[in-house]
Amino acid sequence: MVLSHSRYRVGPLPGGDLSLRALLSPAVALAVGLAALCMPPVARAAKLTRTTTDSGAVTSYAATWKDGAVERTVEAPLPRAALRADQQAPLRFPKGAAADAQAAAVRAWARTDLPRGVDLTVRAQRGEVAFSVSAPSRSDARAALDDAEAVADDALRRFAASQGFTVDADRVVLPDHLREVVDSAEPLAALASALAEGLPEGDPRAFADRALHFAQAIPYEKRAGGGDAGFRRPLSLLAENRGDCDGKTVLFLGLLRARFPTLPVAVVLVPGHAFAAIGLDPLHGERTLQHADQRYVVAEPVGPAQVDLGEPSKASKKGLRFGRADVRIVPPAR
Repeated sequence: MVLSHSRYRVGPLPGGDLSLRALLSPAVALAVGLAALCMPPVARAAKLTRTTTDSGAVTSYAATWKDGAVERTVEAPLPRAALRADQQAPLRFPKGAAADAQAAAVRAWARTDLPRGVDLTVRAQRGEVAFSVSAPSRSDARAALDDAEAVADDALRRFAASQGFTVDADRVVLPDHLREVVDSAEPLAALASALAEGLPEGDPRAFADRALHFAQAIPYEKRAGGGDAGFRRPLSLLAENRGDCDGKTVLFLGLLRARFPTLPVAVVLVPGHAFAAIGLDPLHGERTLQHADQRYVVAEPVGPAQVDLGEPSKASKKGLRFGRADVRIVPPAR
């Protein structure tokens, strides 16, 4: 008995390649990519301008932006090594390298663990992994395919983690937003302190409002022709002075984490968009979402429109209204 078909695929979603889905069958429909539709609101605020200067182990960062009618400036050191690491991180998931890693893992497994009489051929091409199994019976072939897929799954998760991505329960590959929020808090601490100057001590709402407008003023990034630019990590976003919805969301939440490490925060994914949620007591008229026993105020860091806390975009409203929001809670500080 021979079973031969593309049982395991990792491929780009229509219109973008930030979100990738690992498919069990060619018949499974592809979902809409996260960042492909991550477009900024129409109304625009003045763009933030910045300068960076390297000096020893730090990069001096200085920025100017408009916060309403007020022109603000901020200066802070950023750890140079962490900044370089962020800049060198892949913006998009390397599908070809992931498929190669999966194929290598399956071949290594097949050399030692396949039952006698069962042969497995593995092919990696254009970000896809295809298996062909020859076995004495259909049940033997099916068992070998299932085992090969389990090995490929594990290889994909390990490879994704090494690149700063994660594979969720639905086998969707995404940037590891939660890890990035947690890991960015320390290198963003000096910038968070500088942004907090002049604000009431211990007031997370006042800080969130300022940090939100700061993130919104950073220019929006997209590829030539309007496509998804990929996920830019926080320090790279600051240095390059550009980012899109999920990159700005992680930067914004990283600043909050640096200043208020026990404040409940979450990354919220809806079709075509990402935004933030903050565990604050809502003011009248602010849009909130409930997750488990925590109520969150929504925040839109993407810009370039300067909107206040609790003002969701159309994409966010639609995702919340139709129950299509994936709320990913940032692990609490220990």
